[in-house]
Formats: sequence, C-alpha cells, structure tokens
Amino acid sequence: LIIDDFKEARIHAKSYETYRLWYIFVDEEWPEESKRWEEMDFTEMTHHHFTKYMKRVKTSFQELQRMGNKSIGVLYFNSQKLKDDLKPKMQDMLVTIHDKLIKVARKKTEKLRT
Repeated sequence: LIIDDFKEARIHAKSYETYRLWYIFVDEEWPEESKRWEEMDFTEMTHHHFTKYMKRVKTSFQELQRMGNKSIGVLYFNSQKLKDDLKPKMQDMLVTIHDKLIKVARKKTEKLRT
C-alpha cells in the first residue's frame, strides 16, 4: 500500500537529520571558526586546532559515502544532490585547514631558526 510506503519513507527521512547538522556546521560554524583562525597568532595554534576539524571533516566524508539512494515502494530517495552540495564544501574546509597548517609550521620553523 502507498500509505505504508509513506510511513516507511518518513522513518527513513529521519536518518537524514544528521546531514542537516553538517549544513549548519559548514554554513554557519566553520566560517566563524575559519575567520577566528585568520585572526589568531600562529603561536597560539596547536595540533589540536587542526586535528579536531580534520577528524570532523573525515567523519562527514565517511557518512556521505555511506549515504545512498533508496527506493521505498513507489517512492525514491535520491541523495546525490545532498552529496554534491556538501562534498565540495567539506573539501574546501580541508584545503583551508591544510593551508593554515603549512603557514603555522613555516612560521614556527622560522621562529626556531632565529
């Protein structure tokens, strides 16, 4: 019955709630954190600043990989748009983290030399 398909689809749709949290992180929390990083003195930065976010992004990539399209009766959940939207944002975050890590490492190395 179609009604049963909709009931099952509502249950399945709840599994997508975690991705809403990723959107909040990517669109609201990360830009603020990234800006704060730019304003921080490099001597304040430690590996904890980097690993915290690298782990978070890595986890998000794993979750995106597990997400798949699903048919429930006559209904079809297509997760490709969600993946296509979040993945580049997560990759940009990794690039930002990587670039900042290199800058901090260079500055700390220069400071050790002097």
